[in-house]
Amino acid sequence: MQDIIEDFYGLSSAPFRLTPDPRFFVDTSVHRKALNYLNFGLEQGEGFIVITGEIGAGKSLIIEHMLAEVDQTRIVARTLVTSAVEADEALKLIVSAFDLEVEERQKAAALEAFSSFLRRQHSAGKRVLLIVDEAQNIPKRTIEEFRMLTNFQVEGRSVFQIFLVGQPQFRDILLDPDLEQLRQRVVASFHLQPLNQDDTRRYIEHRLRLVGWQDRPALTPGAFRAIHEASRGLPRRINQICARLLLFGALEELEELNEATVAEVLEDLRGELTAEPSAGQAQQGAANGAANGTARAPAADGGSEGRQRLDLERRLEQLLQRYSMGPAQGGAEAGALAERVEAVEQALAELSRGKGGFAEKRELTTLRGQLKEIKRTLGSLDERVSAEEAALRQTLQSLIEFVAKAPLATPRQENADGRVPGALEQDA
Repeated sequence: MQDIIEDFYGLSSAPFRLTPDPRFFVDTSVHRKALNYLNFGLEQGEGFIVITGEIGAGKSLIIEHMLAEVDQTRIVARTLVTSAVEADEALKLIVSAFDLEVEERQKAAALEAFSSFLRRQHSAGKRVLLIVDEAQNIPKRTIEEFRMLTNFQVEGRSVFQIFLVGQPQFRDILLDPDLEQLRQRVVASFHLQPLNQDDTRRYIEHRLRLVGWQDRPALTPGAFRAIHEASRGLPRRINQICARLLLFGALEELEELNEATVAEVLEDLRGELTAEPSAGQAQQGAANGAANGTARAPAADGGSEGRQRLDLERRLEQLLQRYSMGPAQGGAEAGALAERVEAVEQALAELSRGKGGFAEKRELTTLRGQLKEIKRTLGSLDERVSAEEAALRQTLQSLIEFVAKAPLATPRQENADGRVPGALEQDA
């Protein structure tokens, strides 16, 4: 699917991948300030640097960018992603992260191996940096173990430094009275705030330009506002929304993405990321339940084609219900259209599972053409049904008016045989 975006909009690669890539670092006011704190702490060459931020705020990207810019001849850095690591396991993980071989599993042997490693790096004019990610998961005893390791010195100089990177609750963890000694070793601390609206636009445009974007597709000011509001300024969320927005635009062959386009994409994302169906899916489920007496879950879709299919199904259900007491031919036509939509639905389901033959752009184009043809046919059928309903209403109205204006029979209105007509006979 990514190839479709790149081919249609002429981009060289995907601009909004979720994995951190230092090439896409954007020098926003927030990121610049965070980077300044990191570099200041790194220059201190000792103690702890603490970086916190919301999930998806860009902490990992900033760290990756800093490491890409750092002098590799002076710094030896490794990243440790932690879970609830106990203190006894912390040293083993660090030794493993720096690829140190320890013949024995005892802590004393691991400490000696790590100490020897630090001395070798110092002799080579290097310092050692450990980046501990997801630090909010670390037990207090493990944090204290990290503090003890920063006490290593060679010739009176610190040679080991730790960056602690975590979510906002890690700041509360550090306030624990038992961690007073660690707090005294923190040389720099920074909380990464979400991007404001201007920085969100700068972030999006910068990443697009890095892959050859030349205002195609054009994004309106309303689109940027909607993306910022929905993402709350969190870069990972911005990436998620923009990736789907480009896919939507490519499938729909849109040259401009506006606020309404963003709203459609967000509706799809809400349906995928929560247990609640989107508005279109809920409406379709209700129509199916009314027609069949049962409820069914919405089938997997392939982006905008899926939305068109849901709309077509909903309108077909309405037509089938309207034709249920009308012309048999019209009902048969609507039924045939329903079968065609079902065939497209199955192809889309295969596409979403990556098992179908629609991976190529030309086949996706064919699929879009099929949906457009069905939509035109359905529109024609809908118009004919509406015309027939209008004619029927006119006939009924004429009949009502005729009955209303017809004179009532009286006992004096007798037939030739002296009997009053019809139902009036009894009253007479």
